[in-house]
Amino acid sequence: MKVSKLLVVYLLIVWPIIVLFLLAKITGKINISYEGFAIDHNNDIYLGKDSTIEVLDYDGKVLRSINPYTSRGYKFTITPDNQIKISTGDYLYLTDLSGNLISKKDISSYTDDDLLRENRYEFIASDGVHYIMKNHFLRPCIYRIDETQKTIIYKMPIFDYIVKLIMIACFLSFIIIIPIVILKSRGAIKL
Repeated sequence: MKVSKLLVVYLLIVWPIIVLFLLAKITGKINISYEGFAIDHNNDIYLGKDSTIEVLDYDGKVLRSINPYTSRGYKFTITPDNQIKISTGDYLYLTDLSGNLISKKDISSYTDDDLLRENRYEFIASDGVHYIMKNHFLRPCIYRIDETQKTIIYKMPIFDYIVKLIMIACFLSFIIIIPIVILKSRGAIKL
């Protein structure tokens, strides 16, 4: 009987949290993973989120959002002639920096997708400055790396970061609680 109480209490606490966060993620209110980033000639940051490419100025203020033409994963980059190339796996889109569609091409094989080999978490701007996205304690940050220093120019918003940590904790608790429930039901352990 204690096993079912343990499971009920666990489900009453953890699953509403997970459902709430999943709804927030689906609606775009939070973002816990990124599709990559790029920097344009004005040093604006193009940040690939689940359902949009957000354009931020150097101070992190949102300037505009661009449609990535998919609701699934995608890769993108900014070309040397200041156009955004977006690969959805099925199509290759070319837009201007405002997101206006210039062209759309079918991707029939891996050789058609020139973004396939691109590293979505590294970018070298047209002025030669190197940018990289790395996790800092599971919090994605974009660094500008020049000859003398490494500067953080973007950090995942704190609310999104807290949600990400709570989701990880819920997932880990699930991995821990299930074996305990199984072992308890078989009488292997006593709680």
